[in-house]
Amino acid sequence: MSTCDTLRAYHAATAIAYQAKCGGVVPGNVEALVGFVADSLAADHPARLAVDAFAKRYATARRDPVALAEAGDALQTDVIRALRPVPVDHSRVDIHG
Repeated sequence: MSTCDTLRAYHAATAIAYQAKCGGVVPGNVEALVGFVADSLAADHPARLAVDAFAKRYATARRDPVALAEAGDALQTDVIRALRPVPVDHSRVDIHG
């Protein structure tokens, strides 16, 4: 997995998340995102797990605008969290509490 693949996955997931928040997700786009992330990220990568969870939620929430917006918000938050870099010396208590 390269940095470019990670960034592409981030941008693709963010685009779908915004579409979900606005209520305009095309079903084929979700399937394309799942396929792209499956090809780009490892099976246990947190961003891939977030996309898979969104796809499952989308199947039941696609006709409910509120539930779809919540699923999009969760996808955006989870992908940002999954791709956040680990801070330098993250284990040091004197720096990070």
